[in-house]
Parts: sequence; structure tokens; C-alpha cells
Amino acid sequence: SADGAAFSDVGALSGGPEYQCGCVWNDLMFLGTGGWTTNRAGTGLAFIYTFDGASRTQVFSAPDRNGVTDIISFRGRLYATVDAGWETPEGDSAIYESPDGIAWSLLRTFPDPELRHMEVVDDAALVVYGGRAGGHGVIYIWE
Repeated sequence: SADGAAFSDVGALSGGPEYQCGCVWNDLMFLGTGGWTTNRAGTGLAFIYTFDGASRTQVFSAPDRNGVTDIISFRGRLYATVDAGWETPEGDSAIYESPDGIAWSLLRTFPDPELRHMEVVDDAALVVYGGRAGGHGVIYIWE
């Protein structure tokens, strides 16, 4: 949208996976997919794609995960959270790190099935929000 009121479909991104988060970094849009509405407890739905304004390219997959729930830039790197599923009572989640948006590595696994959101505080701390459906909420901070 150029004016915030009139929106148009981006043909190159239509159809296919369900996007549930995004982040613009180094002139690319990173899009995370998952199964919030299509398969809340399924696996093999966690992918990250880049979009350069013309085409979409897959750069990450986590075959044992339900979805990529957030992507964020922190201290010159990208971070992505993946989880076991929406409203899932059991399982674990993880955070992945990438120095370039192409190569991704597991940074840490968490004992909580849901990680929902990340936030950067003054580029000094990364806050991760999550929990367990019907059980508890949790907040992690990395300084």
C-alpha cells in the first residue's frame, strides 16, 4: 500500500504456504510460515522464504516443527522462533540464528511448546515470549 488505505495482492506471494510473520532485513523480506489455522499440531510446516520484490525463495525449513512464529533482527543477525503448535500442551520450541539470512543454525531449544513473539529492547536485549497452552506463560531475556 502506498497510502495505507488501498492494498493490493502481491501475486508472487499468493497461494502456497500460510505466512504468519515477516521481517525486512538487508533489502529482503523474510516470511515465516506455519500451521496456526491449517494444522495447529502438525509438523513440517515451518519454513522461511525470502522475497526480493519479484520472487520467493526458500532459505530455511524445520521438518519437525509446526511453524515459524517470529523473525527479528538483533545485533546484525536474524533470529527465528519455531514451535510445536498453536495451543499445544506438550513439546518444545527453538530459536534459530542466521548471520546472512541464508545459513541458519539452532541457537537454543526451550522446554515450552509455544514461542509467540520476540522483541528487541534498545539493541541490548532480546525478549522471547511463549508458554504452554492451558498451563503457563513464560518470558526469556538474552542480554
